[in-house]
Amino acid sequence: MAWDIAVAGTVHLDEITTPAGHRTDQLGGSAVYFALAAARYATVHLNAIVGDDSAALFAELLDSAGVRREGLVVSDRATFRWHARHDFDRWVAVDTSSEEGCDPLWRPDLPGDAAAAPVLFVASMRPSLQREVLAQSRELLDDGAPLLVTVDVRAEEETLRLTAQRFDPLDKIVAQAAAGLKVVLGEGGALAQFQQLMTRESGGRGRVTVVVPVSAAREVEIALPGGFKIGPEILRAVRGLPGVLEVQDL
Repeated sequence: MAWDIAVAGTVHLDEITTPAGHRTDQLGGSAVYFALAAARYATVHLNAIVGDDSAALFAELLDSAGVRREGLVVSDRATFRWHARHDFDRWVAVDTSSEEGCDPLWRPDLPGDAAAAPVLFVASMRPSLQREVLAQSRELLDDGAPLLVTVDVRAEEETLRLTAQRFDPLDKIVAQAAAGLKVVLGEGGALAQFQQLMTRESGGRGRVTVVVPVSAAREVEIALPGGFKIGPEILRAVRGLPGVLEVQDL
């Protein structure tokens, strides 16, 4: 598998009533549902809390799917229980109630592999806990790394409530933007190395041209086909190539 995923969320027991029947002690919770779905395609690290009354059942379920549960905390309190009756005529859950159990005791604590995972799924929990999870993700929130934050703004009485919806590395966003690059090579410039470097950065929207000398008095400007991801890292790499005389942003 090419990458790891960390998920932080809930592990709950559900009692569900529908027109088709009634079930108790169903293994559920947002972190469990996501982990089981994603584990088919990647290594998943789960972070949540569960009561000792059902810890063994959840461990068996998660282990059967290959989910890593080093971040699953076992409490001596009972697991959170959710009770609901589903109205299929209106497609809503009615008569809902819950027993909090061990949930109020939990604070996110991503283990090392989970904190370093390149993908983080923040499942249902209080917004304050979601912020704690994001603060622990080294991949997303490296110290000093600039981020573009997408927020949802809602007016509540006389104040505005801002909820973070998405975090993206700013360098990645810049690299996807429409930009251009012109590189001037001197005699003996590393054209092959430059081509290899740009091939790795294909798939963006930026256009790249390279100026190559063909004689002492003549040079040729070549437009590379396709688009490229042009960000701060690629600019530094190009400027560091031997024989590069000039790098221009277009």
